[in-house]
Amino acid sequence: MELRQFVTADDILVAFGHFLSEENIHSFDSSPEKMHRWFFNHRGELSCELHFSNRGFGPDSEELHQALSNLSTCRITYWKSNEGSSRLYFEPVVSQLYQEDKKDLLEKHGLGEEKLKLLAKSFAESCSV
Repeated sequence: MELRQFVTADDILVAFGHFLSEENIHSFDSSPEKMHRWFFNHRGELSCELHFSNRGFGPDSEELHQALSNLSTCRITYWKSNEGSSRLYFEPVVSQLYQEDKKDLLEKHGLGEEKLKLLAKSFAESCSV
C-alpha cells in the first residue's frame, strides 16, 4: 500500500494515544480548547498542516475538530463528562492502528518514536485540566 504524502491531526492523535498507552495513561482530563492551544503552540514540530482562527477562546482548528470527531466516530477515542470536567479516553485498538497504519507515515515525515513519545507526554501534561 502506498503511503499518503501528508500527515493529518488524526495520525498525530493516534500516535499520542499509542505512546500514552505504553506509559499506562489511557485517559486524561482535558478540554478541546486546551488541545487546540497545544496543537497551535507545537504546529511547527508536527509535520501536519493545520489552519487556526481565533474565535474568542484562543486558537481553533477545523482540522483538529474533524480529527477528534473522526476518532470518536471510529471508536478509537471517546469523551466522558463529569461535574464540569471532560476526560478523553483512548481505546486499546489505538496501538494496533498506530503500528499498522500510522507508524511508517509518521517516520517518513520525521516523526520517529522518540520524538512522538516526548510530544505525547507534553500533550498530555499541557492539556490536562
